[in-house]
Amino acid sequence: MEAGPGWLVQRWSRDDGIPANNVADVAQTPDGMVWLATYGGLVRFDGLTFEVVDTSAARLPANVFTAVTVAPDGWLWAATENHGLLSLRGGIIRGHPESASAFIESPEGLWVGSFHGLYAAVDGDLRSLSPPTPGPVFGAAKKTRSSVAVTNSGRAVPR
Repeated sequence: MEAGPGWLVQRWSRDDGIPANNVADVAQTPDGMVWLATYGGLVRFDGLTFEVVDTSAARLPANVFTAVTVAPDGWLWAATENHGLLSLRGGIIRGHPESASAFIESPEGLWVGSFHGLYAAVDGDLRSLSPPTPGPVFGAAKKTRSSVAVTNSGRAVPR
């Protein structure tokens, strides 16, 4: 891979401490840490060292991560492959049984689309919406400052 002027390209692999060579998603928290959703676990990278996060406290049945994002309130959210969600901030780690099919970022916060509907991610927890959005939610797009459109079985459902 060739870099343009002013850019540096570095390639890392399992030999450097990543648990799997497949990285599904990347996010950066406000403290500068880079987080990798990999098929071998959730990984924190400080620019020098890769550290696989011990997610056993979250009690998730799988360690295959497919997506990672940072909510406006600073919580890191990571989705596993159909086995739940993890939220993490400041050494606190929480497991959530709901599987995410989409993360939707907005100025109001983070929305989590799942097989059972749309949830708000607030302070490291998932909150059901009232009235509930019929599930499953496969994706979403921001319509206006205060509303999103979600896809549900191939149809757009206003929210």
